[in-house]
Order: sequence, then C-alpha cells, then structure tokens
Amino acid sequence: MELVMIFDMRTPAFGVGREAAYAAALDMAEWADRVGFDVLGFGEHHCADDGYNPSPLVLAAAMAGRTRQVALRTAVLLAPFYDPVR
Repeated sequence: MELVMIFDMRTPAFGVGREAAYAAALDMAEWADRVGFDVLGFGEHHCADDGYNPSPLVLAAAMAGRTRQVALRTAVLLAPFYDPVR
C-alpha cells in the first residue's frame, strides 16, 4: 500500500491567499518526505476561479527541490498542452 499526498492547490476566495497556499504546500511536501510518505501527486485543471493547479510540472519541480526520497507523480496532464518533442 502506498501513502500518497495529493495537491490540487485550490484556494477559494474565502480562504488563504495563493502565495500562502503554495508556501504551505512546499512545507507539507518536506514534512511528507521526512515522515515517510511514498508519493506526492498533482493534477492539472485550467480556467478555474479557485486556482486549481494549472501547472503541475512546475509545482512538482519546486517540491523536488525540497524533498529527497518521496516519489512525484502526476495524476492528470492535459496532453494537448505539452509538446512531445520538447
């Protein structure tokens, strides 16, 4: 069984701001790595008013810089937005 933490980065207008949410997510990734989570997961969604993660690869890269052992996994990537040659 895998222990997975998934980040969708939704920040509704009544909650904390996006900067605080992303800073907290990076801290949570470090904590998850330290306590033995197996995977951090990321989805992708565009045109959402609540900030649903439009750029999972950028978030995954930021978390990779703050973790050592935990695996990073995308749950959803919208293929038309990515150049396969790049």
